[in-house]
Amino acid sequence: MEVKSIPRLQASDIDPRAFEIVQKLQSKGHKSFLVGGCVRDLLLGISPKDFDIATSATPQEVRRAVPSSYLIGRRFKLVLAKRGVDQFEIATFRQGAPSPNNELEQELSETQEEQEEAKFIDDDNYFGTPEQDAVRRDFTVNALFYDPIKNELIDFVRAQQDLEDRILRIIGAPERRIVEDPIRSLRAIRLSHKIGFTIEASLKKAIQSYAPAVALTALPRRREEYLKIFKLENPLLPLFELYDLGLVQTCLPSLCPLFGSVYGQNLLRYHFQSFQDKKEQGEADPRFIFLPIALAIRDFYSEKDLDWIDWVLRTELGAFKNETLFITSILDAQNKLPKIDSFVKRSRKRQLNLLKMPGFDFIYRAIIYDYQLSDFDLMRWENVLLMLSQPEVLKPMPTETQEPSTEVVTEF
Repeated sequence: MEVKSIPRLQASDIDPRAFEIVQKLQSKGHKSFLVGGCVRDLLLGISPKDFDIATSATPQEVRRAVPSSYLIGRRFKLVLAKRGVDQFEIATFRQGAPSPNNELEQELSETQEEQEEAKFIDDDNYFGTPEQDAVRRDFTVNALFYDPIKNELIDFVRAQQDLEDRILRIIGAPERRIVEDPIRSLRAIRLSHKIGFTIEASLKKAIQSYAPAVALTALPRRREEYLKIFKLENPLLPLFELYDLGLVQTCLPSLCPLFGSVYGQNLLRYHFQSFQDKKEQGEADPRFIFLPIALAIRDFYSEKDLDWIDWVLRTELGAFKNETLFITSILDAQNKLPKIDSFVKRSRKRQLNLLKMPGFDFIYRAIIYDYQLSDFDLMRWENVLLMLSQPEVLKPMPTETQEPSTEVVTEF
């Protein structure tokens, strides 16, 4: 059932570049809306990270209508419109509605039968209507359309009620939708904690029942969800829910003992809280994001075999080889940096050479966030680094420009 309403949104909330793209497509006679997470976040008072657009225009028609855009994807064609350093994703309405297994699906299915038959396009793209596109999405709160030109909200899946009730509900029968794509279990847990919603009871039951299926999905897809979870304001809450629902046991078995003991839970709290306290605004380096888990594994198992930690990070969390090499090198070097007494005895030239070596800043940040320095030693380090950042009075050191590197300092 289609429901239209006027939301309480200000024009200033909408990215003007996204507005211009929607306006351009509508001027060519195509239905076009903002869709998905950006609409959800706007209604929740959250600043959207991305503005995605859905339209009745085919990818080729979008390319012709929107300047500086190009096609991506093999099976399902999408269009990306470049605007400065940002990109806006433009997708054609697609079909893929669930079978009518409950009252909501039955009603949605009846609505779809009244729509014109969706067109079939080559490359396995089944293009459809806005109604069909809404129903094929994962959660109701991600299926809202917003027309910024008319200032009109379009709801085909009763998402506005779920927003009001702060309930995360999947579209369709939970068991079937989870089996269809088990990664939705990770997405549901992550999203519920991101926006502070409660997972609807039948969806939570399906997540728990089909936890083993998540472990059979592609590791790169799980990695993407893990990284997003680690970057949440309080990643421990979704991580503990992953354990409660059986997902740690099936996907991250090496971490099970940490979650299953008070000591392990305290280590996780310690390292993740340290990370949250010390990480820089906008920190997004996966090497830094995976670090709390690596440190918790090391401390829990008293593990000195860095190859084993490397194996856990790569096979269970999906860390890349260059990331695990960097992390294990940091673990190896951490016990050397706190020895400031030997550092201050070096000549200024040797001190500066150490500071210029690739990876020093990363190791220093890691040491600080792991609270491996006493307050006194931290003060001494800060003073020494401040002094080294100043030019010498009599003989200034020449400045050098270095390219970024993934190498790590290991000699102190």
